[in-house]
Amino acid sequence: GLYYIQEPSAMAVGEIVGAMPGEKVLDLCAAPGGKTTHMAAKMNQKGFLLANEIHLGRARILSQNVERMGIKNAVVTNETPERLAQRFPDYFDRVLVDAPCSGEGMFRKDPQACAEWSLENVDMCAHRQLNILKYAGSMLSKGGRLVYSTCTFSPEENEGVISKFRDFHPEFELEDVQTFEGFGKGRADWITDPANNIEKTIRIWPHKIQGEGHFIAVLRKTGGHERTKLKYLNSSIDKKLLKLYYCFAEEFLRFIPEGKYILFGDQLYIIPEEMLALDNLRVLRPG
Repeated sequence: GLYYIQEPSAMAVGEIVGAMPGEKVLDLCAAPGGKTTHMAAKMNQKGFLLANEIHLGRARILSQNVERMGIKNAVVTNETPERLAQRFPDYFDRVLVDAPCSGEGMFRKDPQACAEWSLENVDMCAHRQLNILKYAGSMLSKGGRLVYSTCTFSPEENEGVISKFRDFHPEFELEDVQTFEGFGKGRADWITDPANNIEKTIRIWPHKIQGEGHFIAVLRKTGGHERTKLKYLNSSIDKKLLKLYYCFAEEFLRFIPEGKYILFGDQLYIIPEEMLALDNLRVLRPG
């Protein structure tokens, strides 16, 4: 539980998201959890981190990594972007969409990714990514930061998706991001109808750095609504039910962990300070 080893280019994404203690942060396509744990380290157990994965098997792996790293301010869900958008309109300070993609940036280290590639898959991914971004943007509060990343070189899934998203959502503006040696700019000449300032997006090239291929775009939401006020979870619990746990903690942990406790099934959890009511959502780990 001390380290989570990440590929170097992927680590750039967590740094650029820039999550801060006390913020409300969403990792929408979070499995297996590398970027979730990176952002959690930045948040230092303060704030609310929602890590979601639509595929149940991958969501369970995500949940295991959140547990292994001891992240107590994270909630893991297994939901669609659409259902989350219905529950969290204009809510988060930062949203990360590490989108499922055609994986061209992984060809060097994953032969299977190369074998599965096709033009049809690129088109399918681009359509899906644009749909995910639509819901992600709706969950961001006014002034919030949306970070979009892929591990592909495909212009259709990178500059193309961002340009189409901007066409539909002019309240989002591309931001300048600090770059480093080996980072390149987005390519307006590789797509038709590029968005203004598309060169502010980032391309990470595997022949220029010690890492694989990546694309990153940072958008700021300049319009829309202020943060929506949502219902918090009532964490009241019968103290008698905690008696056995308190005895265990005093004997074996030599302290009683602080926080708000709930029973989730037959398991005891400490939940985030600002834990929301998550009824009717598929929650794998509430804290």
